[in-house]
Amino acid sequence: IFKANSAILNALLTLLNERRFDNGVRREDAPLIAAVGASNELPEGDELSALYDRFLLRLYVGPVSKAGFSELLSLRGSAEPEIPEALGLTAGELSDIQARADGVNVTADVLALLADLRRHCTAEGIAVSDRRWRKVVKLLQVAALTNGREAVGVWDCWLLQHCLWATPEQRKDLYQWYADRVGASAAMNPANLRKVVTALEAQLEVDRSAQAQARDMKGNLLYIDANGKRTTTKSESQRKRRSNAYCYLAPAIRVDRYGHVVEDRTNSSEGYTASELDRMTVRAQHSNRRDQFKHWDQREAYLKDESNWMMVGTSSQPLIEPARYKQVYIEAQVAEVDEHLGKVDAYRARLDDHIAELDDHIATHLWVLAGFAKVATASLQDTRTEVLSLERKLKQVRDGFGRLPVELPVTPEAEPTAPKLRSRAKAKAAPKKRTSTARKKS
Repeated sequence: IFKANSAILNALLTLLNERRFDNGVRREDAPLIAAVGASNELPEGDELSALYDRFLLRLYVGPVSKAGFSELLSLRGSAEPEIPEALGLTAGELSDIQARADGVNVTADVLALLADLRRHCTAEGIAVSDRRWRKVVKLLQVAALTNGREAVGVWDCWLLQHCLWATPEQRKDLYQWYADRVGASAAMNPANLRKVVTALEAQLEVDRSAQAQARDMKGNLLYIDANGKRTTTKSESQRKRRSNAYCYLAPAIRVDRYGHVVEDRTNSSEGYTASELDRMTVRAQHSNRRDQFKHWDQREAYLKDESNWMMVGTSSQPLIEPARYKQVYIEAQVAEVDEHLGKVDAYRARLDDHIAELDDHIATHLWVLAGFAKVATASLQDTRTEVLSLERKLKQVRDGFGRLPVELPVTPEAEPTAPKLRSRAKAKAAPKKRTSTARKKS
């Protein structure tokens, strides 16, 4: 057919599109039911693409197989094909099918399948025109009607592999896509469910690994002090140590070895240990008497006096613990997972129905090869196994969210009371004592 010249190609387009034929100067109606074309090569060039697109069903006829070679050699003459009487259609039956096909419902599952297939074709570079998609829907309606059903089912879509390819290699890809996809539905697609489970697992991992600063029952941030104890104080002062010895300020009046008064009591913020103080000479504030610190009669009192201790400021380390979450957040996450689990449970029930009814549907289907039942069963079983695995993961995720640490309730501090005001109010409310008349007289 693709060897025809331009005039014939144009005439064919009018014939296929409008069922009319230009016969000289007259355009005549053509009683065309179907057109079958044959070619030893695929069309090349844009001028042939329009005609190629008009042929909805495409069948690649390869060389005879090894098993059929003997039968090929046994053929004699030019025998006519024998068509079983049960497959014959009268003109009235054909018109009836054409009229009733438009009323066949296209289910949501089939629409979802076609949408996914269109995305797949785009990704694989398989060009399918809008005209072709419309013709595909009409073909599926006819397939359902001729099988005695009022709605297009997933098994009718077996025909898609013969409608959308441009090269024979693409048909294998389309067939495999359909075989893997027969278990999906509009409500649930295993590929989408995998993405949902992966996202929920990632969120749970983030929540589990998150850390935050701990708080006490009153909501105050908690820290760890230098002694390893919990505290609500972020910074505090503690005694300075050097070589495991406490440090002190030098006495207010002390002299160096040259007799000069030294005013820096902190030793440049390093302080002095008791042994270092013992080597110093101190002088009384209102006399010139000098004593060595270790022999000073005020030594022990000086070391015990906290005002003489060398203090340094320290910052307590925040007490870090696993992050705690509001109860409403945990309940929302668990509810979301439960919603997915409900959908998975309903989807698994539909898969079981598909598997149970598959043999009957395909064995009696006029348009599907019987051998596809084995392929479809294996695909559905694989899908069911995957769904069960994803269902187990969802349950683990739900339990994980349910075990997240919950925020501790904050106990409000009691408001201070005014004892004087309370006592006055009590005194005001108390009744005055009355003295009896008899006592007054006495």
